[in-house]
Amino acid sequence: MKLPVLLAASVFFCLDLFSQKGQQDYLHEFSFTSENDNYAFTFADGYYTNGLFLHYSRPALWKTNDRLVKVISSWQLAQMMFVSESFYDRSYRNIDRPFSGYLFLQKGFIFFYREGHVLQTAIETGATGKSSMAQQVQAWYHHATGLPKVSGWVYQLNGETSLGISAKYHYNLLGIAQPQRLLELMATADANAGNAFTNASAGALVKFGNFENPAQSSFYNARTGRGTTGKLKRNAEVFIYFHPQLVHQWYNATVQGPLFRSDKGPIVSGITKNYYMHTWGIHYAQQRWTLDVHFTFKNREALTMREEERFGSISLGYRFGGVK
Repeated sequence: MKLPVLLAASVFFCLDLFSQKGQQDYLHEFSFTSENDNYAFTFADGYYTNGLFLHYSRPALWKTNDRLVKVISSWQLAQMMFVSESFYDRSYRNIDRPFSGYLFLQKGFIFFYREGHVLQTAIETGATGKSSMAQQVQAWYHHATGLPKVSGWVYQLNGETSLGISAKYHYNLLGIAQPQRLLELMATADANAGNAFTNASAGALVKFGNFENPAQSSFYNARTGRGTTGKLKRNAEVFIYFHPQLVHQWYNATVQGPLFRSDKGPIVSGITKNYYMHTWGIHYAQQRWTLDVHFTFKNREALTMREEERFGSISLGYRFGGVK
């Protein structure tokens, strides 16, 4: 994977050279994220095979205080798709991970504290099973691109309406960064509770390069709001990051089927209670634009999975609506 890293680094370096010196405050940010196992050069189509995320954020009308310096409000519409190991063989006996989809709408808030800590909270509602429309999206994509027809969706898990809450906390271990500092280290904790996913994780986030403090960083969708430009240390953010995590899961509806239905589907699996995952990536932001490319390695989350999984993510964000 050294080649994609070098290519992405070259792109960011060129963008940084052409960044303009003038800056402007922006009120809104819209981003689109595409996740796919082929982005990690697996040359397969399995496990977490595709994810599409539409995200909108803006500063919230939330009163700040001596500790709380900024609050960001966000909405997200997303679809996630899970299949077996390879689309070339969908016979019943060879399906090593249940077919399932998850479609959801999420409302969130991000709280930024003066010490550099970040708290993200969200509530979401959605649907698993046929209502997620994962089968239709994959069938359309394979037809449009000439890929082989996927037949395993006849075995997909049954679904149900879902409701969940989540929280993420990033604790800044090194304090607010000075302009000359190139390293940031966070202790991280995530938790999800609901009938789609119930899990928790702990890890660390390491950044190296030119980054802003969290309350002004595009990494947290915080490069918007009145006065943001005046607090920026650099004209552009360009950094690499690494995020290892240990995960414990109690329930996963995309593996075990719907929580509140006795008929969960034709093929289900037990879950791996504890597993390891890590993400490494490159992040760039300047004026209106944000570009993030990262790759994720993940141990088996279903007991029946034959292989570990890898997938990549490409995210493009655009800020607009100047603050006067």
